[in-house]
Amino acid sequence: MGESKIPIYAYVDESGNTGKNIFDPSQPDYYTAALLSKGNFDAYYTDRIRAIAAKVGATSIHASELGLGRLDTIAADLFDLLLRAGPDFFLCRVEKKYLLATKMLDARTPRSPGTTTISDLSRSYWPSSSDTSSPTPLHTTSGSVS
Repeated sequence: MGESKIPIYAYVDESGNTGKNIFDPSQPDYYTAALLSKGNFDAYYTDRIRAIAAKVGATSIHASELGLGRLDTIAADLFDLLLRAGPDFFLCRVEKKYLLATKMLDARTPRSPGTTTISDLSRSYWPSSSDTSSPTPLHTTSGSVS
């Protein structure tokens, strides 16, 4: 089987990072999610996303800024765009009470060159809970993150 010439892009975001207060009982779960796209989703759909955002008086779509009411207004448009674009999605939920053991196992597990662990994907988020930036696009090829 030949290697695909179309790059895969992963747009990764997280929720539930409580910084040094990792076992905060009000936020017992940590989530990492990714939109996986064949080709550069941003390059293909930026104009369409801006047009959708403009319907609610915004220039971009960030749930924390728009709130549920404005998101609900554009939900059907977003759904149609995602159906048309055909990306895949990844979601990982970790109960924080198991996170320490998971990270210890992750650090001890040997891996093949070119592979990536969840810790690698979320490492940039763990040091600080103040990062509220938009999802970080990670360019990937052949299933490995680079």
